[in-house]
Amino acid sequence: MAVGIGVITMQAAGNPDGVFTARFTGVEPFAGQQDFGPALRWKWAVLGGQHAGCEISLISAVRATAKNKTGMVIGGLAGKPLQVGEPFDPAQHVGKVYTVVVQAGKVVGVSVPPQQ
Repeated sequence: MAVGIGVITMQAAGNPDGVFTARFTGVEPFAGQQDFGPALRWKWAVLGGQHAGCEISLISAVRATAKNKTGMVIGGLAGKPLQVGEPFDPAQHVGKVYTVVVQAGKVVGVSVPPQQ
């Protein structure tokens, strides 16, 4: 079973909820969740407002499914739902801007912002 855990960490001002415009800065292995096995840490830098420069991060399972946090992030970064067997390279998305939604201190959505 794949398990994903969502967490937001802000370097200042605690863990506010909200909708943030943020630049995807990458994903890395995360060893801090020993009870859940191997994990990934997805990271974004907030671009504006009172939390500009702060980091939002999400800890998720290594294995993606259509229903877990990893699948949600990949679908959000790609701008379309996760498809079984479809290749995905997170490095191609580093530096791009996304909308990141945080509720109750957890990342609950990632999406490509609408064109303005």
